[in-house]
Amino acid sequence: MIELEPRETTTGRNKKLFYQIADIMEIKPELYDQTTWGHFLIDTYDLHEKLVEVHGISLDQAHSADETDVLWMDVQECSTVMCIAGHAANLNGWNPTLNHRRTELDWNMVARKRNILRNDDSTRPVEDVARDELGVNQEEADILFDGSAEWDATDIRAFGRGESILDYAIEDHDED
Repeated sequence: MIELEPRETTTGRNKKLFYQIADIMEIKPELYDQTTWGHFLIDTYDLHEKLVEVHGISLDQAHSADETDVLWMDVQECSTVMCIAGHAANLNGWNPTLNHRRTELDWNMVARKRNILRNDDSTRPVEDVARDELGVNQEEADILFDGSAEWDATDIRAFGRGESILDYAIEDHDED
């Protein structure tokens, strides 16, 4: 007999993790962007100068480093912007992986260890990791991780307390 996945899972939710993500959304809203698994926040000229200082490259080379360039990992002042899934994985010790040239980070595939190539056997899709870490099922994850969703900290805390994610159809939520 085949058991179907329940429509909603509320008892296994990681309330603490939902609340940690909500805190980030409130305290550092610039680090939340539902449209990206993750990328570096490069919003000041000073960060490019810091990149020159840390890596000994030219300012032109620093300016050509985009928001996924691994060079930013060594610039402590550089923050990371992530979606709900990205934060869920990152807050639980998962790291972005490297492309085959080891020049860019791939936030879609994550690993427990740093500096792992994205096609390594130890990597997992960030949405799978986040689903497991948050304690939601696939149907809930599809809604929660949707790139067009417009969540706020109140929504995320409510989900952590067990409110229905499935009742938040994207179309209904955007009308608020």
